[in-house]
Amino acid sequence: MSAFIGKWKLVESQNFDELMKELGIGFITRKIGNTTKPVITFEKFGENGLSMKTESTFKTSELPFNFGQEVEETTADGRTVMSTFTKNSDVQMTQLQKHPDADTLIVRQIEGDMMTVTASVRDVVSTRKYQKI
Repeated sequence: MSAFIGKWKLVESQNFDELMKELGIGFITRKIGNTTKPVITFEKFGENGLSMKTESTFKTSELPFNFGQEVEETTADGRTVMSTFTKNSDVQMTQLQKHPDADTLIVRQIEGDMMTVTASVRDVVSTRKYQKI
């Protein structure tokens, strides 16, 4: 998982507004979400995990996790979800956010100095690309 370690800045976003709509996120929060360019920092956490810190002008959050163990997470829009991270390979991990209204599946894939984050809620898919800085 060392490929994830470091800082990543959002450089491209597709269909993110539609994903937020599908999650029932209100207009003002969606507007902020669409204009914010977050930086995500991954650091090693314990023997079998990572810490994911997301920083933006809107909000900063940090989520330490161990692979395969469910952890409570407060999303940027304020929802409480139960997240489980799975290590698929050295360059790919998945995150399942469970919520009573809708589950979100997030796949993070590293290729060179780019991280592609694909999030799916029901049949709505959003892709965001981050560059290592």
